[in-house]
Amino acid sequence: MMNGPCMHCGIDSTPLWRKGPNGKSILCNACGSRFKAKGNLENYLPKIALQNRILRLNIEKANDKGLKLSNKTSGGINTNTRDFKIPRKKRSPVKKLTPIERFHKTLLRLSKSEKLSNDNILLTENMNNFMPNNEIGLGCILLHKTNVTPTN
Repeated sequence: MMNGPCMHCGIDSTPLWRKGPNGKSILCNACGSRFKAKGNLENYLPKIALQNRILRLNIEKANDKGLKLSNKTSGGINTNTRDFKIPRKKRSPVKKLTPIERFHKTLLRLSKSEKLSNDNILLTENMNNFMPNNEIGLGCILLHKTNVTPTN
């Protein structure tokens, strides 16, 4: 009966241990199958062994930087958790404008960018003071109420 670790990838547990080349007599199931099919193990590393090596390298790098990473196993799954929490930046919710609000804003921006006579400026700036909120100009009234607020 053969026992691990695998002489090629170093994994400790596998469902079946296999014989390998003369220099590496005990191989895990993945490495042994690859050796039997291809005849060599050049540039080959099983996924599980690769994940374990990457996890070990990440822990070593974190330890070098002074961070404390832990490799905890919960439910058979390897997790890489940090012992500290990074604060997240809270963002204010973005108000999505209705099409009418966008149109109104665009018209105001265009009217301010163009050179208008004094009468037009006076009418444009004081437009919402003399009309109800649901009137959009020239006597047109919206059938549903919108939350348009005057911007000065």
